[in-house]
Amino acid sequence: MSLKSELLKFLSRIPNTQTFAQRKALLTAVGLDNLSGQISWEGTNLVFFNELLELLSSQGQTNLVKFLRSLADRDLHLVGLEDSNKLISLAENIAALTSKEWEREFRGDNPSPATTPINRMELIKTLGKLSASEFSMLVFSLEVPANIIPSSTASPGERAFALLQWAESPTGCGLSEVEADLASLLPQ
Repeated sequence: MSLKSELLKFLSRIPNTQTFAQRKALLTAVGLDNLSGQISWEGTNLVFFNELLELLSSQGQTNLVKFLRSLADRDLHLVGLEDSNKLISLAENIAALTSKEWEREFRGDNPSPATTPINRMELIKTLGKLSASEFSMLVFSLEVPANIIPSSTASPGERAFALLQWAESPTGCGLSEVEADLASLLPQ
């Protein structure tokens, strides 16, 4: 697992970060309230922390390390001792990256093949046309983590968008795998 994926997985499991108020309080506590206008507060923890990581990594290696060390600060009591130690370890690993490793790990392109906007839109349309059971089978075959896909009461478009957003995230499977599993699911 890449360092960025490991970090995202770890951050998305931090307790008390599900609501707008909790997320805002977290950023304020670590001195990042200046990002308030640049981040979307909606979505799952995975979506929220992925966006936060993208913002922080766009500001440089030092800022990401500073955020992790602030989050690990025992005086703030944002995480427990074990999580604090893990955050410090992650911060040290990130700080030790060479500039080339940093670029590849945090600024590089998603390793999955690029999908053009037209193909992506076609994929969303195709996913939106699946029956509820077909969509569930696809989600199961891709091993999508719990709470990524909205409930079956959400519109098919919302569910398709959530699936693709996860697939394109650092912990996702990539759009090519979605396309491959979809092709095997649908009759020729």
